[in-house]
Formats: sequence, structure tokens, C-alpha cells
Amino acid sequence: ICEIVPLPRDLRGRLAYAMYQDVVRSTPVLKRVLKPQHRSTRELCSRVVEQSSLAGYEVFSTGTSAASALIVTSGTMTYTTRHLPERHMEVEPTTWVSEAVLWVEWKRRGSLTTNDPSRWLDLDHREFGEVMQLSCPKAMRHLLAAYSEAFAMKASTSLVLDVLKDKSEWEHLVFTANESISSFGVPSEREHHTSSIQRWMRTGSFV
Repeated sequence: ICEIVPLPRDLRGRLAYAMYQDVVRSTPVLKRVLKPQHRSTRELCSRVVEQSSLAGYEVFSTGTSAASALIVTSGTMTYTTRHLPERHMEVEPTTWVSEAVLWVEWKRRGSLTTNDPSRWLDLDHREFGEVMQLSCPKAMRHLLAAYSEAFAMKASTSLVLDVLKDKSEWEHLVFTANESISSFGVPSEREHHTSSIQRWMRTGSFV
């Protein structure tokens, strides 16, 4: 009889970092915040949960409340929403889906279904907030809080979908967040839009 021995925590963490750090850092704001080999990057990689399914599996449906963002790591999926002229969008590996849940309370704007055997990472917004609170440098927490405000403003004034089509728009939000900090000080000194990150800020999580 073979006994399966769990890997030591430190080894599991290093393995998760090696496997996931590139995709976890692939959004414009997290690429700026999560530096290679930094504690916050290693810890966040250890918090994601890998999921898998066969073809034809509905990952989520329209109108459901989101608790986690997901990152496709293999296989392809189809995102279906009435908000697109073509109704459908193919989702390929390294794509983030429902990143918005990290910044605002979020309900899915469409449905996501696997086209073939697929794998993805789930990142719970509460795990994200905890890691940023405990491990992220203060200056980067300020940037995340300002980015959250910029994201919340955009979501309240324009259509934001679960799948981000134009990465340049989100790069502009990072620029806006930087400018906001430079011009007005850290986000805790200003009025806030309602978002999940601001709830964390009120409990000292981000600033």
C-alpha cells in the first residue's frame, strides 16, 4: 500500500508560484502591484484554486452573484452575453474573467461554458483582500484603492462585461489611479465610491 504524503507548505507555495505567477500578474494593475518573488505575489499564487472540467460545462450563468475572479489556464471557453452584437466571445488561456469582483460587488453579465476539457484558476475576492492587506507594500495598497475607485466609476457610467476586450482601457485606469494619488493624496483622504475594496479600506485592509 502506497501512502500519499502531502507536500510541505513551503514547497507547495513555491510550486504554486512557479506555475501561476505569470497568469496571476497578467492584468495591467496586478502586473504593476505584484512584483516577481515578492511575498504578496507568492502568497496570492498559493491562494488560487485550480478547477477543471470536460467540454460543455457551464462555469457560471447570467445574473449570478460572483465571489471570485477566474483565469483560464488551458482549453477554450465561450462567453455569451446579450450585450455584444455577436452575442458570443471565445475565451482563451491567460484570459481573466470577472476581474471586476475584486473591485466591486458583481453580478455576471453573461454565461461561460467550456468548449473542450479546460482548466482555470479561481481567485476569491476575500482571499485577494486578505493577501493585499497582509503582504502588499503600503504604496501599492494605495494604488489598488485608487484603481478600485476608478474601476467603480467606470462600471457606474459605462458597460463593463465579465471578459475585458480591450486591455488598453484597463491600462488607462492604472494611469488614472496613479494620477489620482499624485494629485489628491491617498484614497483614504477622499470621498469613495461603493466597492468591495473600499469596504476593506474601512477595516484597514488596503491603507
